[in-house]
Amino acid sequence: MQAAFQVYSASAGSGKTFLLAVSYLTAALKDPNRPGAFRHIMALTFMNKAAKEMRERILKTLVAVSEAPKRDGQFQWGGKAERLASAVQEKLGINQEEMHHRSKKVLHAMLHDYGAIAIGTLDQFTHRLVRTFAIELGLPGQFDVEIEQETLLELSLAALYQDLGEDKMLTTMLSQFVAQNIEDEKAPDIHDALMN
Repeated sequence: MQAAFQVYSASAGSGKTFLLAVSYLTAALKDPNRPGAFRHIMALTFMNKAAKEMRERILKTLVAVSEAPKRDGQFQWGGKAERLASAVQEKLGINQEEMHHRSKKVLHAMLHDYGAIAIGTLDQFTHRLVRTFAIELGLPGQFDVEIEQETLLELSLAALYQDLGEDKMLTTMLSQFVAQNIEDEKAPDIHDALMN
C-alpha cells in the first residue's frame, strides 16, 4: 500500500518541481476508468512561482501527449513534455498509445473542472482551510490576510495604544520608555521608535 502523501525536500534547482509533476501525473493517469482522479490529488509547494510552473508543466504535458502527431507508429511528444511524459509512462508501465488515450481523457476532465486542480502553495491551502472554518475558529466571516510588515506593525501599535491606561504594566513600561527617550534627547513621540 502506498503512503497517502509524499514529501520532497531538496535545495533550489534540484528538480523538485519535475518530481512533483511526475508524481501528480502518475496519480492522475493511474486508473484509465477514473479521469477525474485529479480531484483527489493535492500538490503543495512553498513558492507561487513553483506552483505556477508545476501547473503549467502538467497541463502542457497533457496537451502535448493528447495532441501529438504519430509518425512511423510512434507519437512525437517533443519539447519539454517528452521527458515528463516518458517518466510518467515508465512509472505507469504503459505504452505510448495508452498514455495518449489516458492523457486525452484526463485533460478533458481537467478543462471542464479547472477549479478542482489543487496545485498551489502551503499558504494558499492554509488560507482556504482557515476561511472554511472561520466561524469555528472565532474569526469574522470576512477576514483579510495581511503580509506587509509595516501594516502589521501599525495594527499592532494601534492595539497597544488602546490598552494604555488600562494595562498598568504596559502603561508603566511605555512611560519609562518616553522618559528614557527624553533623557537621551530623543523625540518624546515614541511611535517611530516603536515601529523600528
